[in-house]
Amino acid sequence: MQRVDRWVGLGLAVLALAVLWSGSAFPKVPGQKLGAAFLPMIIGGGLLLCALALVLRSFRRSAYSEAEAEAKAEVEEHFGSAVVIVGAVLAYIVLAERIGFLFIAPLCLMAVFL
Repeated sequence: MQRVDRWVGLGLAVLALAVLWSGSAFPKVPGQKLGAAFLPMIIGGGLLLCALALVLRSFRRSAYSEAEAEAKAEVEEHFGSAVVIVGAVLAYIVLAERIGFLFIAPLCLMAVFL
């Protein structure tokens, strides 16, 4: 899981930086302290903190006994579920306007649940 956490954390960091960059371009609202960029900046900051936590956790090594280390070494990393989730999100983005929410949402949910 360490390698998966590292890659998911890096992908989340890229997403967080994109949210922060696009949020910083929002216009200021005259007469208010909090403008249109407030919520996207909070979300981007939270995503960046989560990404940092995932990456740091992937590098942290705990002390294991020999039996636990051998058992953990035997476990293979499975990327199938991550690929299904990313594929479902991309399919939703591409197909939602073409075929409609009521058709694509249940298909994406069924793919993720299975």
